[in-house]
Amino acid sequence: VPPQSSAEFDPGFARPIVADGQECYLTVRFAAIERQPWADAGHEVAWEQLPVEAKRESRAVSVQPQTVGADETTDELAVVVGDVSCLFDSDAGVLKTVIVGATPVITSGPELSIWRGPTDNDGIKGWSGQQGKALGGWLEAGLNETALRNTSFAWDRGPDGSVAVDIETTGSCGDVTSAFTHNHRYVISPDGTVAVKNTIHVSDRMPELPRIGIRLVLPSGLERL
Repeated sequence: VPPQSSAEFDPGFARPIVADGQECYLTVRFAAIERQPWADAGHEVAWEQLPVEAKRESRAVSVQPQTVGADETTDELAVVVGDVSCLFDSDAGVLKTVIVGATPVITSGPELSIWRGPTDNDGIKGWSGQQGKALGGWLEAGLNETALRNTSFAWDRGPDGSVAVDIETTGSCGDVTSAFTHNHRYVISPDGTVAVKNTIHVSDRMPELPRIGIRLVLPSGLERL
């Protein structure tokens, strides 16, 4: 394709079929046809990735509903359905682990996360006169030392046999005892699915936050989730 011009190109393949959760992209690479003073022929000068509308693999999956078991002790709640086990620490107010079969897929979390490593644009660490920048406001508010505590832990069984676990976690920083309220709800259904909903309320006494989200800890081997 000459410079400053366009052309239609047929890649010559049918639309691919992908499974649920997969995406498909076409990578196009542009290379010099002839040798140039600055590069040999075939030198790649540009590339682009274009999304491809792929066909979805149709699979009919039949899941037999199973009984959702719940076993509560003084400080733990174990919810089990089939080969899926969810273990909660009722004192700390956290989901400790999720095990599928014999494999742990979550080793800690979800837990409220409002801090990240500051950049120089946020304010230069160790320098004076940074109070007017974002980092100065974060440190003054104590966001880097937010303390989380469990304020509520409860569970019940739904009419469909599912088990719902409701946890409320409160975060304090500086002199604000209720800077953040994190409500997390887990619904473990008879078909083995685990639905999670997180709602976070932020006190109006807080400055603009460096981040707000949920942190999970995964076991080694799950780097590509």
